[in-house]
Amino acid sequence: LSEERAPDTLAVQQAPGSDMAAVIAMAEAATPGMQPPPIEILAVSVEGTCNVTYRLQIPSPCVSLDFAYGVVTHLISRHHDGLIVLYDLLNGMTSQVYSSPNTRSLSISPD
Repeated sequence: LSEERAPDTLAVQQAPGSDMAAVIAMAEAATPGMQPPPIEILAVSVEGTCNVTYRLQIPSPCVSLDFAYGVVTHLISRHHDGLIVLYDLLNGMTSQVYSSPNTRSLSISPD
């Protein structure tokens, strides 16, 4: 990337068996009173080049991100207001649920 980044939260997942070395999901801090910046998904090649592959619009500031164990196609985000979103990046689908804004830890299994 040619620009400076200051993510508030990020997740990194190795991408075995592909031409990508890794996939990075990141969300920058929201400015009060403004629409939160999107979650950006970046593919990092084995040569070190980096491309944004997804920009996911979010309704509230993101406080944590995590990929499903061992896969780059499923991402879970936790938001300031208690919203939890599961992204199926490959099929372009999402599932949402609200939980306590005080939830501290999330994890997801690929099955």
